Amino acid sequence: MSKIIKIISLIFVFLLILNQYGASAQTITKVQDISFGTFVLKNNTSNHTITISTTGATTFTGDIIMLSLGNNGEYTLTGFPPNTALGITIGTGLLSINGSGTGETMTFDSNTHNSPVTDGAGNATLLTGATITTSGSGTMYPDGTYSEQINITVSY
Repeated sequence: MSKIIKIISLIFVFLLILNQYGASAQTITKVQDISFGTFVLKNNTSNHTITISTTGATTFTGDIIMLSLGNNGEYTLTGFPPNTALGITIGTGLLSINGSGTGETMTFDSNTHNSPVTDGAGNATLLTGATITTSGSGTMYPDGTYSEQINITVSY
């Protein structure tokens, strides 16, 4: 039995690690959260994946039928030191129906992002990609929206 699964977006929580420059008015503004689109999982007897690149390209493996493609995450970073490479660390997590933390989950792994460098005004754009992997447990996922809150750390 096929199920339709829709992942609207992941909510990213940003942590700023401030160095010797001290606290200033750094801001992170969401342009768009990452989304894995809408898809049908034909079976869950093995692991299947959906990957979103930093450019928004969607690839998938296994018994997944994509109904609508996902998109990358994009965030505007402002108020950082000018012409500075920013370090980015993105956490992992488990996506669950309505972000409840219960039921059948999908693993979220994101080590995919651009390498933002601030411009002369201290601004940069962060582009994120990620992969989700089904459990492969044999248990089907209920129809619904799956989400998770993921931490992103910005350091300089």
